[in-house]
Amino acid sequence: SGIPLRILDILGSGGFVISNLQPELLEYFEPDYDIVIYHDMKDLVEKVQYYLDHEEARLAVARRGLDKVKELFTFEDRLKKMLGMTSQSSATDV
Repeated sequence: SGIPLRILDILGSGGFVISNLQPELLEYFEPDYDIVIYHDMKDLVEKVQYYLDHEEARLAVARRGLDKVKELFTFEDRLKKMLGMTSQSSATDV
């Protein structure tokens, strides 16, 4: 379980992601806004075709995905999460 590092790598480099549904993705990302999630192979094929035909929509999703990763997956944030610290703690508390 968890968000695959590959997804964060792709989004963090400005790439576009279509992924199968993984519950943890929904904790951080909004489907069809900053990441695209498919539910079965038919849905995957339809979404791939749509985003190949609609470059502006694909680029907008990728841009929002990059923004989300930059906002929520900073080194400081991940370190606090690993150490079980709340967002109210400051870096000096480490």
